[in-house]
Amino acid sequence: MQFHVDTTAYDPTTRPQRPRGDAAARLRQAHEAAAYDAWLCQQVQTSLDDPRPNVTQAAVTRDMNERKAALRAALPDSAPDTASGTASSTARGRSSSRPGAARPAAKKS
Repeated sequence: MQFHVDTTAYDPTTRPQRPRGDAAARLRQAHEAAAYDAWLCQQVQTSLDDPRPNVTQAAVTRDMNERKAALRAALPDSAPDTASGTASSTARGRSSSRPGAARPAAKKS
């Protein structure tokens, strides 16, 4: 097999132009992603190896709702909303005329 290469326009003093972007940034991002992956795997393994009993989603939700209610009660001007039992949007400094400010109460199941 033979190849024919046209070298009439070849200039050995010029460097070839290769659009490759910033290789250092790509490598840095790849290393950061690998480091994060290793950290996450270590965190998951630590959690799996933890001898303490698991906590149910219902218990976590109940605990977080209690914590949020305590924080809301500590806010100044936090009058409870009669419909949902939480501080109203206007009491927390939000304007009710702003789109999306009035949210329906979450359904309890």
